Amino acid sequence: MKTILLSLCIILFTTCLGQTNFKWEKIDTVSKTKEQIFSETKYFIAETWNSSKNIILDEDKDAGIIIIKGESYFKLPVFLTEVEYSYDYNVTFRIKNNKVKMEIDNVYCDGGFDVNRGTPMQKIEPFEGNHSPEIAVSEKKAEELMADLKRDLQFIVDSYDRHIKDPNYINSNW
Repeated sequence: MKTILLSLCIILFTTCLGQTNFKWEKIDTVSKTKEQIFSETKYFIAETWNSSKNIILDEDKDAGIIIIKGESYFKLPVFLTEVEYSYDYNVTFRIKNNKVKMEIDNVYCDGGFDVNRGTPMQKIEPFEGNHSPEIAVSEKKAEELMADLKRDLQFIVDSYDRHIKDPNYINSNW
């Protein structure tokens, strides 16, 4: 009986925390070799995440895989201050001759920071719909933040799609 109860608690806990909607997947067919796509993907990564941090988590040219850790920042006015939220995510590129698959997943809130006071704030983990978890900001503000996060991640997918089809395309919005 204890085992069944414990199993149910674990299932309920993992289901409540599991993300199902903050995942993007794009599969494309292009008339390019694996080497060309790999090289153009590396260029896209360098141009998109031009950070001093080492963002590449794994890279295997023979297997045709690149995994990176990306980060997005958003400022949210809250009461009389401004809070900056940071969201981390993984981007996986799987590359073959004439084919590429891009996935964005494992999106989570790395933290919130009160810009004016210099203090940490409560995290707002990704959520779907209009029912935000118990947080210190209004539900409307949290929903706006989620919409901005989704737009940012979709923008990455769209930019890569344009880049892989035309490597001379450089997104001026970054």
